[in-house]
Amino acid sequence: MKRQIILAVLFMSIIVYSTLGRGDKMEEKIETSKRDYVSAVENWSTKDLGEMDYYLFCHTEMSTDVGSVEFVSVLIDSQTQTVEEAKALYQEFKERLPLKEEEEGNGEQDGDEGEKTEIFYVSPDCKWIVTQKWSEHQTINMQMLFHEKEKVKEKVCETSEGVNPIVLVKNKDNYQEMEEEQYKKLLDLKRKIGYRKINAEGELYARTNVEDSLLTIGTIKDGTEQWSYDLAGIKEDARKIRESKGYEEDSVLGVFIEQFEGNEQEGWLIVQAGPSSFFQIAYPAGEVTYLGEYLYSPCFSPDGKYLAYSGIDYDNVVGMDLEEEKRIPPLGIYIREVETGRTAYIDWDRLPENRSFMWIKKESFEEYMADTERNK
Repeated sequence: MKRQIILAVLFMSIIVYSTLGRGDKMEEKIETSKRDYVSAVENWSTKDLGEMDYYLFCHTEMSTDVGSVEFVSVLIDSQTQTVEEAKALYQEFKERLPLKEEEEGNGEQDGDEGEKTEIFYVSPDCKWIVTQKWSEHQTINMQMLFHEKEKVKEKVCETSEGVNPIVLVKNKDNYQEMEEEQYKKLLDLKRKIGYRKINAEGELYARTNVEDSLLTIGTIKDGTEQWSYDLAGIKEDARKIRESKGYEEDSVLGVFIEQFEGNEQEGWLIVQAGPSSFFQIAYPAGEVTYLGEYLYSPCFSPDGKYLAYSGIDYDNVVGMDLEEEKRIPPLGIYIREVETGRTAYIDWDRLPENRSFMWIKKESFEEYMADTERNK
C-alpha cells in the first residue's frame, strides 16, 4: 500500500508540473519526476541480473554548447550502478593505450585543440581497439588502430564519405582490419546505394529502399542481392500498436536497421519501425518477432541473454508531445535480461545525438585489464 501511494504521488507530480507553466526549469522538473516515477516502478540494478559473461561498451555522441560534437564512452559490468562508475571503468580501460598526453586533454578548449581522442570500437575478444577524433569542425575523421595495446595504424578521411576509415571484421574466431580491396568496394557501395549495417565478417550489407518498403541483404563483393523482405506487414503492425496506445495514425513510418547478425545462409536483423516499435526478422524464413516499444539503439549480447538499449530516440523525440514523453523510458542505459524480463537501468540525463553498444567477452576484458603496465 505504501509503495502504491508513493507511485501515485510521483505520477501526479508529472501531471501537476505539466500544467503549471513552461520553460527550461519546468521541463527539467517534469523530466526529474518522470525518472523518479519509472525508477520506483522498475528499480532493478545490474546486480539483480546476476553475473554477465560480458562487459558492455557504450559509445555516445553528444552536442556541446558551441555546436560541436563530444564523444563520451562508458564501460558497464555486473557491478556498475551509476554512469560515474561506468566512466571511471572506461578511463581505466583507456589508460592502457599508448596515447599521447595531449590526446588525453580535458577537452575544455574551443576548436580542434580541445577535442579528445576517445575509444570508438572494441572487438569482442578485446584485442583490437579503434580510437577516434574529429577535427576541422567534425569534417575530418581521424582514427587509430591498436592491436593488443600497440598502435599499428592511423587513418584519416572526410566524414562526408560516410564510412569509417578503419573497419574491423571477423575472420573465423579472430578479428582483423578489412582488406583494402574490400574496403574500396564498401566505400563504392555506400556511394551508389547506401547501406545501414554490415555483418561481422564484412561480407554482407543490409539496407532499405528509399520508401522503406523493402529490406535487402546483399554481398559487398559484387553487390549481388541475396535476400529481400517486404516491410509492409511490419509497418502496419507498428501503426496498429501506436493506434492502440491512443496516438493518431502516423503519415510516415520509416524503418531503420539497428543490428545485423548472420551469413549468406541464415541470420537475423533488428529493425525500428516508426517512432517506437522494434522487431526482429530472421532470414531466410522471414519470421518476425515483436520485441517491444522504446528500445532505442538495441544490441543483443552474442549469447542472446541480454539486450542493451538507450532510453531516448534522438531522431524522433523532438516531435513527441508531452503525453508520449511521459510514456518513454527516461534518459539512460538499459540492460534487459531476456529470459526474465528484468531490466537494469543506469541514469544518464544528457541527451545523446547518437549512441551505440558493443559487447566484450568478460574473460578477454579482464585479461586485458590484468596487465597493469601501460605500454610506452
